[in-house]
Amino acid sequence: MNGGWSSGEALAVDHTNFRDWIRLGEKLPPGKVATVLIEGRPVRVTQLVCFQNAVHLAPNSSGAWLRLGSALGASGEATIDDGGCARQFSETGCYERSLQLDPNFVWAWRNLGASLPRGGRVDLRLGDRTLSFSQQECYERALQLGPNDGAHWYNLGTVIPDDERISLVVEGMQLSLSNRECYERALRLGFHRAEAFVNLGNCLEPGASATLMLEGQSTTVSKNECYERALRLDPSVYQAWYNLGRQVPEGGTETLHLQGRPVKVSKLECFKRALELDPSDAGLWASVGAAVSKDSALPLHLKGETVPFTKRACFERALELDPNSASAWESLAGSLPHDGEVSITLSGSPVRVTPLSCYERALQIDRKYAHAWYSLSNWVRDGTQVTLTLEGLQLTLSKAECRSRAIAFASAVPGSRPDEIEYRCPTCGEVFK
Repeated sequence: MNGGWSSGEALAVDHTNFRDWIRLGEKLPPGKVATVLIEGRPVRVTQLVCFQNAVHLAPNSSGAWLRLGSALGASGEATIDDGGCARQFSETGCYERSLQLDPNFVWAWRNLGASLPRGGRVDLRLGDRTLSFSQQECYERALQLGPNDGAHWYNLGTVIPDDERISLVVEGMQLSLSNRECYERALRLGFHRAEAFVNLGNCLEPGASATLMLEGQSTTVSKNECYERALRLDPSVYQAWYNLGRQVPEGGTETLHLQGRPVKVSKLECFKRALELDPSDAGLWASVGAAVSKDSALPLHLKGETVPFTKRACFERALELDPNSASAWESLAGSLPHDGEVSITLSGSPVRVTPLSCYERALQIDRKYAHAWYSLSNWVRDGTQVTLTLEGLQLTLSKAECRSRAIAFASAVPGSRPDEIEYRCPTCGEVFK
């Protein structure tokens, strides 16, 4: 066999050994092709073919089914002889079969959960009963079976909504868990992945901190330090740059320690790095547009070339990617002259917009968008009113009424001064007074 694969010699002698097919499949990267000698004849195989062969040879191996599901991914299917009948198996179907063979197979529960869409469920026949499981319930089973594996705590954290808790029995103890506590436990157990630090950072309020075991010692980390640790592990995680940028004050900088040296970054520099890593995020384009000064252009390196983007061009790109981005419409409104009307390009066509029409569009998309109400209240002149059409109703509101709605849809920031309460918008996370 070429390429130096150690399982090749065994396969050349006995290609009916399913464990050798599994070992070869695990060594082959997805998309890689290897050549093996079977009965003296060279045969080209991929990772998927290896795991299909393993399942054909050992249909009662839960591990073979697990690996076949992983190789198939969300869009693949494999034809397997199932009791004399050819059947199509999807990724989820492979994990189901793995669990039917071994209901305590922790990684099958984990992978089954990962294969389900948020809010999705799967009906699973275990023994003589058919049970329905959500993504969260799959992750809970994995955690109960492997409570010392940080990956299971992390996965569970990703499906617990913010400001909610779940009740779960782990190792005989009844626990009440938030997503933050799951991420903290994952990191304490050694799941030191960039995404775990990013998600923990997202859970922390500005000024709050978490205590973790890092490098063998108890370490307290702030929100920004979580993003910094994520970037030390993987500087290509655009969410870390984006979320860090949202914390850097206007005109200020944040000092990061990356690759052994201090680096000062501004809000705009964080957003720029994030955008060059993932230019498909509409909210990020809106944030960049808000950070670009009015009369300048930001050079962005996209698809191998450097292109300058003005403030308005950033908002147009955000709305081109997602015409229903409430934050993009609000940011566009804030960039326009108070009484101005300008033409922007949407889906290749010119559209005339005013600040009021942009705020109205943002609130039509999300009528509980607290920060859009706050921005609109700042735009409305004292002693005047504005008329909006929301959910088919025409509303005429004063400056004070717009501000009251902003406060009603926001949440007070813990620790605010009684004489100057700060509010956080649940939609975008921005704070206002």
